[in-house]
Amino acid sequence: MAPTIDFGAVNYGCTKYKRRMVLYESVLQPGKRFEFCYSSSYQDKRGIETAYYKCVGCMHAKRYNDGRRIPKIAVRQGRLVNSNPDRPSNFPHFCQPIDSAVSDRRQREREVIN
Repeated sequence: MAPTIDFGAVNYGCTKYKRRMVLYESVLQPGKRFEFCYSSSYQDKRGIETAYYKCVGCMHAKRYNDGRRIPKIAVRQGRLVNSNPDRPSNFPHFCQPIDSAVSDRRQREREVIN
């Protein structure tokens, strides 16, 4: 089994439909954030769950540009693993990260709506 590369702890938020979302503060672009929504998960033989999340910005951009694959990240035991969210190893981002302040405002609005 290949060694796991750890990219740090996960910050969770929620989508407007109350699904779990990962909020990632970009290291390459300070003050910017990528948002990833839950896609799928699996549990290995040891009972450890790995959840996969798709980039929300790329999903929205794909509406206007078909044919590109959406980048995914993996989360295991509350840690980002195996793929740098700034530059995912599976597919590159074709969206622009949003301002952290805009993302924070959206999260506050979603908490109020219930």
